[in-house]
Amino acid sequence: MSKNLKPSYEELEAELAQAKERLRLAELLTQPLGAASDARADRLEERPQQAYQRSDQQQSSQLAERGGAHQSAAGVAQGEALRRAILDSSTEYAIISLDRDGMITSWNEGAVQTMGWTEDEMLGKPAHVFFTPEQINAGIPEQEMREAIETGRGEDERYHLRKDGSRFWANGLMMPLEADNLNIGFVKILRDRSIQHRAQEELKKVAGELAFDRATLRAVFENAPVGLSLAAAPTGESILVNEQMRRLTGRDFSAGSMERYLGAGAIHEDGTPYTLDDYPQVQAIRHGIGTHAAPFLIERPDGTRIKTEVSSVPLRDANGSMTGAVSVVVDVHEREQALEQQEILTGELAHRMKNTMAMVQAIVHQSLRSANTLEEARESVTERFEALARAQDLLTASNWQVSNLDAVVQAALAPVNDSERIAISGEPSEVGARAALSFTLVLHELATNAVKYGALSVPDGRVMIDWRRQDCAGAERL
Repeated sequence: MSKNLKPSYEELEAELAQAKERLRLAELLTQPLGAASDARADRLEERPQQAYQRSDQQQSSQLAERGGAHQSAAGVAQGEALRRAILDSSTEYAIISLDRDGMITSWNEGAVQTMGWTEDEMLGKPAHVFFTPEQINAGIPEQEMREAIETGRGEDERYHLRKDGSRFWANGLMMPLEADNLNIGFVKILRDRSIQHRAQEELKKVAGELAFDRATLRAVFENAPVGLSLAAAPTGESILVNEQMRRLTGRDFSAGSMERYLGAGAIHEDGTPYTLDDYPQVQAIRHGIGTHAAPFLIERPDGTRIKTEVSSVPLRDANGSMTGAVSVVVDVHEREQALEQQEILTGELAHRMKNTMAMVQAIVHQSLRSANTLEEARESVTERFEALARAQDLLTASNWQVSNLDAVVQAALAPVNDSERIAISGEPSEVGARAALSFTLVLHELATNAVKYGALSVPDGRVMIDWRRQDCAGAERL
C-alpha cells in the first residue's frame, strides 16, 4: 500500500516531535538576552513532553529572576504567540491537548478545519465530543488514555465525528504529557484520511470482486463440456488446461513451453503427425492467426482416434500487444455418431410408418368390402384399428424388436376374451414386429368371426388357441 494512502504512525510521531522541537526553540528564543548559555543547554536537553508542557507560570518566574516583570511578560507573550503560530500552521493535523481527566485544554487550527468546532467551543469539553457513540459506549477514549500512560502511546484508526454530525476516517495517536516525570495530560493528534480510506475500501471491494470473478471463471473453465487451453505469449507456456481437454487427448500437457504441443497427439487424415506450426494455438501465438471450427483428429496413447474441431484466437492487451491465446476443442466424434444414429432411427421410423400405413389401407379396404352399410363399415374399421393400436403398444414396449407371442394373443383377443370360453396355451415364443402386427389382425378377424358366426355365438361354444415350435427341414416353424 502506498504511503499516501495510509500514513504510518512514525509519520505522525515525526510531525509531533518536530512541532515540539519548534516549540522548545521558540521558548528559548523568547528568553531575555544575556541569559546563561548553560541554562539554554539544560533546556535543550529536556524531554519534549516537558518542554511542551512548561507552564507560563514557571516561565514567568524564571524570566522575572533574569530581567524583571516587564521583560518577563513580553517574553512569555512572544513565546506563546510563536508556539500558537507553530501549532496553527500544522493544518493537516488536528492537535489537541487534554488534561488528565480528558478535558480539552487546547485546539489548534488543524482541529478546527478537520472537525468544524472552534477552540472557544471546545475548551473545557471532554474528548468524547469527537468520538462516535459506539466508541464512547465501548470506552475507547479512556482506553486510549490508559494505553498512552502504560505504553507511551495509544494508536487508532477509526471514524471520528465532525460538528455537523458526519463521520470521517482518521489516523490517530495519543501520547502522555509529562512534567517532572509526572503525567499532567495528553496530546491527541488526528489526520483526516477519509479519501484514502475510501480508496482502500474501494480497492478491497474491487479485489474481492476480482477474486470472485477469477474463481467463477476457473470453475466454468474446469467444468466446461469442451476442451479448453490457455497459453501465454510468446513462450506458449501453459496457463490453464481443463479436465475435458485432458480427457479428449488422453494426455496431460499442462506443463512446459511451446514444444509441449508436439505431445498432444494431433494427426492429419493420412496419419502424419502435426508439426509445431500446424497447431492452431501455436499459429495464434506466433502469427496472430485465428482458427474457427477446423477439423482436428487426435490419436490417443491407446491408439484410438477421435474426431474433434478446434478454434483458437489470439489474446491482446489494451495496447494491441499479444498476451496469449485460447483454444477450444469440441468432440465431434460423438456428434457424428449421434447423427448417424438419428439417420438410422429416421429410416426405421419411415419403414415402420410405411408398414403401418399399408396395414391401415388393407384394414379400410377389407372393412368396406365386407360391410353392407356405412355404420357396419365404421364399426369394423374402428375395431380393427383398436387391435392394431394394441399390437403397436406391445411393440413400443419392446422397442419394436420382438414381442412375447402370449402377450400378442392376449392383446388381439382383449375385446372378446372370456377366460371361461377361450383357452390359451403354448410354448414360450417370440415374434418379430411385422409378424406381431399381422398376427394381431389375423387373430382379431378370427375372434370377430367366432363371436358373430362361430363357437362364441352360442352359449356353450368354446375356443382353444395353442401353438408349438417344430423343426421342419432344419428350420424352426411355429
